[in-house]
Amino acid sequence: MNRTEKTVFDYYKDKGWETDGESTEDAIKAEDLRKNSQEYVSKCRMRIFEHIPESGKYILDMASGPAQYPEYLEF
Repeated sequence: MNRTEKTVFDYYKDKGWETDGESTEDAIKAEDLRKNSQEYVSKCRMRIFEHIPESGKYILDMASGPAQYPEYLEF
């Protein structure tokens, strides 16, 4: 494991998935969680459906993290 990989690994091993009861630590640091932006951010998440085929045999899930938003459950 190189230095960058170890840094990321250690962050998620130690606190990245910790939650304040609502959001994970990584979401608090990297996402816009303000109430006034919720609708916009939700619509942005839903745009992923433009790129996901309606059917298929496999789907590759790369680093999607926890399903912390209702839109993620639809993926």
